[in-house]
Amino acid sequence: MSRETKASRGSRAARDSRVARVNRMSRERFVRLFFALEPSAENKSLIADWRERAWPPMARAVPAANFHITLVFLGEVAEHKLEQLGDSVESISAAPFISYFTQVGFWPKPGILWLGSVDDAGPLQSLAVALRRAANSAGLRSDTRGYIPHLTLQRAVRDAPPAPIVAPDFTLHFDRFTLFESQQTRTGVRYVERAEWPLRGFA
Repeated sequence: MSRETKASRGSRAARDSRVARVNRMSRERFVRLFFALEPSAENKSLIADWRERAWPPMARAVPAANFHITLVFLGEVAEHKLEQLGDSVESISAAPFISYFTQVGFWPKPGILWLGSVDDAGPLQSLAVALRRAANSAGLRSDTRGYIPHLTLQRAVRDAPPAPIVAPDFTLHFDRFTLFESQQTRTGVRYVERAEWPLRGFA
């Protein structure tokens, strides 16, 4: 019987370790996550009413219940990372703030019509930066593209829509931010709250 060499034993141990890691990953649940600000129910209704008056009926209009302003998109995240992410977020200190949503934009490649904020360098942007850093410190990758605060109004728009008949003019107050899980269902996407943090710092 041939004796197993030290090198072959090391190679087999490394292979077994890789197999075990792959097996753990195959059993682990991944969730699609993002941090966002959620307008009040009243403001969601006001925005939906304005959208109906501003344009003809939309085929892929986002339901008012799904209105939100993404702060950081995290993508697919392993469940075991959530506790570490929460610990990182706890260190963020930010005060409640107001943001003005008074502009409309259109991204032709994804076909997105959106309502945008004029907050280019204010508290909304600062909160997004802080959350991106918290995600990175928890070992997660976040979207590194330039951040444009917006609320999606319609998806899959083929052609650039006309200017709205009624210009938007919304003052939104935010006193908390939320970690949402995006879930695909038979009736469309829904956003499930996984955690929420109050804005309680000093202005």
